[in-house]
Amino acid sequence: METVLAFDVGGTKTSCALVANGKILCKKEKATVGSNTAEDFVQQIFKMGQSWIDKADKVAVATLGLVEGGCWSAPTLNLIDGKKFPLANKLTKLFHKNVTIVNDAQAAAWGEYKFGAGKTKDMLFVTVSTGVGGGLVSSGRLITGKTGLAGHIGHIQINPHGLECTCGRKGCLQAYVSGESISFAAQPYHPGATTKNVFEQAEDGKDWAKDILHTSASLLTTAISNVKSILDIEIAVIGGSVGLAKGYIGMLQKEMLKEDDLYSVKITEAVLGSDAGLIGAASLD
Repeated sequence: METVLAFDVGGTKTSCALVANGKILCKKEKATVGSNTAEDFVQQIFKMGQSWIDKADKVAVATLGLVEGGCWSAPTLNLIDGKKFPLANKLTKLFHKNVTIVNDAQAAAWGEYKFGAGKTKDMLFVTVSTGVGGGLVSSGRLITGKTGLAGHIGHIQINPHGLECTCGRKGCLQAYVSGESISFAAQPYHPGATTKNVFEQAEDGKDWAKDILHTSASLLTTAISNVKSILDIEIAVIGGSVGLAKGYIGMLQKEMLKEDDLYSVKITEAVLGSDAGLIGAASLD
């Protein structure tokens, strides 16, 4: 049985685990290094995994940003060397093991496909939290694309003259659906409101809060249906702090009932939680 030293590098937290056959054998976490250079990320990954590397057959890294041919780009981190940085090569030289790197949402998609809610189905994974990420599995293959952009449903443009997204583009789905956008939309009604506050106010019957969440769910449901028209997915697996917030998946399922059967997609919740990226990355060939 192959054992993999797996990492999940997020904006605030980095996880490290030994994984075998979809199971976490042991795990540790640290706050993600605050730095403006990718080299510091390499050192954090190496130091976290150094004591476990002799127990592993290979290394796998799930990370925020885009991955192309073993190179990493992380525009949201504003790194001075963060464009097509040779992350896989750097880590291979340090660990002396084969290293695979993949986008974190794509890794989570593969984890849910292999061991979670999307088993054996052509699927879309969507994580809705501060932002909106995603990954695609089609005909039993994780689809990443040449530049690593495949599956990034949050950056489908729904209004070319709309709100500015964190990626710099206008009118991305993320700018209307994400936790950050939900909080932003609430400010005129509840200054200082967090996404959690909006869900609480909606549960208390506040129409403005229910409308904000309905807009988020409606737009995401439409985007999921549009993905079906291109890739004929069978299921959409939803994760993330917003995606798994009480009542949100129910709203998505209710909105999906409005779609014609041809464009309808089964919606279900992710089951691997925060370990999906680790398990998925470790399970890639």
